[in-house]
Amino acid sequence: PAPRCAARRAQATGGNPFFLAETLRHLCEHGLVQPDAHGRWQTPFDDTTDDYRELPLPPTVRDTVRAREARLGEPTMRLLEAASLAGDPFRAPGRADTTGADEAATVNLFEAAERAQLLVADAKSGAYRFAHDLVPQALAAGLSPARAALVHRRLALNLDRAQAGDSRLAARIARHWEAAGEPRRAIGFRLAAGEAAARLYAHREALAECFQALAHGPEPAVEVRLRNAKIDALRHLGDIAARSVEADHLAALARSRGARNEEAHAVMQRALAAADGSRRREALRLMEHAVALKPDDESTLRRALRIAGWAATTCGETRLAERYVQQALPLAERID
Repeated sequence: PAPRCAARRAQATGGNPFFLAETLRHLCEHGLVQPDAHGRWQTPFDDTTDDYRELPLPPTVRDTVRAREARLGEPTMRLLEAASLAGDPFRAPGRADTTGADEAATVNLFEAAERAQLLVADAKSGAYRFAHDLVPQALAAGLSPARAALVHRRLALNLDRAQAGDSRLAARIARHWEAAGEPRRAIGFRLAAGEAAARLYAHREALAECFQALAHGPEPAVEVRLRNAKIDALRHLGDIAARSVEADHLAALARSRGARNEEAHAVMQRALAAADGSRRREALRLMEHAVALKPDDESTLRRALRIAGWAATTCGETRLAERYVQQALPLAERID
């Protein structure tokens, strides 16, 4: 832990000796950094942290950084505030829409911040980043809730306009809408981010996006998509119990909407989860219910009959399986 903790301090302070000393003094005074019995540094976060971002920064350091930023004038401060909430490397023209300044003025402001050693420009890409982590942290801490919400809203709109349809940015846009206090506008972006994660087999990330979107109270049609996406992610992750619970939620939602085809699909999902858990009789009972719902969408009915036939076969119910397959054959021929 000690080398990682030291690396975090260096990254946060840019190696500035005053910042390093003040930070270490602050952490020691608050009991967050202490030597153990063998004289090694330890923190309460050693066993759980990825990069020690949980460690706080002292007010003296934040005040020093804010004073340096204030000397550049309010336009530069406003620009840097927007950049501090963006959370990614940025280009000068791409921040113009968040401050109201034109592109030429924005470039001048960024260059002033670079001369003040608050920003660093990448020689190849031309993108800017903060010289060290204290700068964006100090800026963000100084924003009122109303101004922070306004900046997040502008960042969301700006990203959506500039990168329309790019699912890789969907999660970032969603976070800005949530931070702006408009979580329902984040739902579609959370769904897009989850679907993009699923395509990359990042099923835990997909599941997290669905959870977040559902917490914002989506419309029923979108909720159906989100719950189906959750079931798919849970299937890949091998969580049969959670799949069953989610399928029950989906069935209840379909019943409340009078959506017979959706209910049949949800019952099928529940049956498949039961089958994966070696509960064959339960799976067959559920599939019998799915068929009894008489979905009027032929592809849904065909799938229900096919799965019901398979479930009957696994239970040794050969004649029942044949009956389901015989009912499915005309549908298969007509759809093909």
